[in-house]
Amino acid sequence: MRKINLLFVVAVLFTACDVRTVSKAAKAIDRASQVEAKEVNMERIQEAEAKLEARKSYTGTRTEVNPQTKVKTVIPFVNGVKEGEAIAYYPEGEVWKRTNYKAGKLDGKAQIFRQDGTLKHQADYVKGEYDGDYIDYFKSGNPQLETSFKMGRPLPGFVDRDYRGNEKKNPDFVIQEGEKMVNGQKVVSINVGMSERVVDPVYYILPSDISWAESSGDVLRSYKLNSVAGGNGEIEVSLEPSQFLAIDGQLIVQYMYKGKLRVAQSKSIKLSYENL
Repeated sequence: MRKINLLFVVAVLFTACDVRTVSKAAKAIDRASQVEAKEVNMERIQEAEAKLEARKSYTGTRTEVNPQTKVKTVIPFVNGVKEGEAIAYYPEGEVWKRTNYKAGKLDGKAQIFRQDGTLKHQADYVKGEYDGDYIDYFKSGNPQLETSFKMGRPLPGFVDRDYRGNEKKNPDFVIQEGEKMVNGQKVVSINVGMSERVVDPVYYILPSDISWAESSGDVLRSYKLNSVAGGNGEIEVSLEPSQFLAIDGQLIVQYMYKGKLRVAQSKSIKLSYENL
């Protein structure tokens, strides 16, 4: 009986030693795998950095193919930056788009063509922003939608035509004025909307000496009306006794047209109020 127990103890000791040995070996293998994985990751990082550096310094023409649409685009680069005319092609080979770049940004004329070769769209860019004329065309070649931009800002006035060349009527401004007395002060409210629903409208009332095209965004924000229910804009002014308010300038709205383009409209506005 004692011999059996001794054998059992010896067997347990050997088993324990084997477990410890296997555990050490497993840890060693795991450490080696981690080192190898780090080396592989480092190689990949170095390869990616080398490719990035090569792209930064590349001068020449590169061809890119969209795997989903199969559209092929030939793009000129100077020191890794887009520079010159890029041309995109339909899968069948017809020209789809011509765009011009300067210092990596759209700059100059951009054109989109239908597969039959007719011009569908043309716009002018400066430093990546719409700047100049924007025109959509019917297949007949007649203009459909015409408007203009100044450094990405839509200029008031746009023309949308049907296929016969007839101009569609743009929405009109709807102005509602209100006055009430509050503790001796006259509170004047001016609510501005449009005669039909427009998408994401923003309203401004600009004095005659403030230019919509030339003023900075910070300046224009000072004349922006508060957004209120129904997509309208509103401003309220309180007048102390003997105070006078005169508004003589431009009412401007910009909104999203046909879900793809911001346009602007303007209207002269001349209003006066006093608290006698």
